[in-house]
Amino acid sequence: MQEARLAKAEAKLNGSQRVLAWMHRQQQLGGFVETATRNVETNLASSTPIVIEDLDAAFIFHCVTDCNIRALELNEARLEKGLLSLCLNRFRNTTETPPEDWEIATFRRALKVFVLKWKLFDKAVGILSDEHFSGMRVLYDDTAAMLEKEIEDALRFCDLFNVEIAPAFGVEPITHEEIEEYLRAAMQREVERITSLARAKAELDFGNRYSACPLIADAIRLTESSEELRDLLGNRAADKRRARGQVPQ
Repeated sequence: MQEARLAKAEAKLNGSQRVLAWMHRQQQLGGFVETATRNVETNLASSTPIVIEDLDAAFIFHCVTDCNIRALELNEARLEKGLLSLCLNRFRNTTETPPEDWEIATFRRALKVFVLKWKLFDKAVGILSDEHFSGMRVLYDDTAAMLEKEIEDALRFCDLFNVEIAPAFGVEPITHEEIEEYLRAAMQREVERITSLARAKAELDFGNRYSACPLIADAIRLTESSEELRDLLGNRAADKRRARGQVPQ
């Protein structure tokens, strides 16, 4: 009886609302990795079918899938995280052979980029939730936990650098203001990049190749402009330090 009432209520929803309802049910079944693995092992027999009726519904479906996969991709960059940890330990314990200025500068930039990648993704997911998902969570429990854990580790690395490394070698710490300046300038571009790709995939689902191409071009442009912006703000920070007589980073 309850299932019949739910089916009747869901029949009144539009395409994107039905996908949101489907997404909510899927999130209750387990994590993103667990759900994807179960679907593969059972050849989708254990999966609740989803009908994509229009472009908006396809956009929602691809957007949530892309965001969860992006969280997995960022989490898989363990080599980068391991190298940052090794460098931190080396700088903290070095005595007879202090690092060269270029080594500290390179590490500072790598650490800042590591922090920015996770923080930027976190900001973008929050905006997407408000603007396209009616406030619903975009990430599943497991990918949300990955995001939270990696941000904690990134900020812990940053704190170690600011408290122990930067004063010891006379370099400037990675400030909260420096991080926020980039996030304010880049987060809307990141949202547009994610949505452009999801809309391009939606157009392709419906065979609209000519409509998809400009969206793909926009996503590529936004990716390149985000990298240029990061370089620009990095150079601006270096100019400020040079003006104060600090070691350039």
